[in-house]
Amino acid sequence: MRKNKHKYPKGHWLGVGLMIGMPIGILIGIAMGVGMDNMGLGISLGPAMGAGIGLAIGAGLEAKNKDNVRETTQEEQSRQKRLMIITFLGLVILVLVSIMLFLKKRAEMGL
Repeated sequence: MRKNKHKYPKGHWLGVGLMIGMPIGILIGIAMGVGMDNMGLGISLGPAMGAGIGLAIGAGLEAKNKDNVRETTQEEQSRQKRLMIITFLGLVILVLVSIMLFLKKRAEMGL
């Protein structure tokens, strides 16, 4: 068997595990929602279960490929920071728009 000489940044395999686990958890959540006749509960529990499943898969992959893992470079770290800031700002904007829409709808109802 040929060894892969490419080194992956630390945490790469956790991300791969999350990408595998999330759809699995979402499908389990949908099945639970249908089975319990409560889709809201199933949809809310599915991603949480998927994250747990994905982290377990990712930790196993990270341990299996520990020889192909390297520390992140300065450029990768700065890219990750920028992405986290952009994601956080997008989340803040989404929350503010949701609050504004909620308050608008509430005012229209006369509450």
